[in-house]
Amino acid sequence: MTGAVVKKQLDDKRRQQILTEVRTFFDSFGTIEVLYINGFESTNTCVKGGVVFDDDVTFLFEYRDGEIDYREEKR
Repeated sequence: MTGAVVKKQLDDKRRQQILTEVRTFFDSFGTIEVLYINGFESTNTCVKGGVVFDDDVTFLFEYRDGEIDYREEKR
């Protein structure tokens, strides 16, 4: 049971670190309203999610090994 708790804590810490890096990357694009991770599409090596700005522009991103690939979501 303790191993599962430690693993969850490490996963949570890693997720927070990734969110911080992604937020810092996208800060220069404008005011971020929502930043999210898509848990269903993410893996241990690639985190996928999106960023929604106050002007409704949305970018989808993939975070892998400190690198961020992104594209604007067309509506």
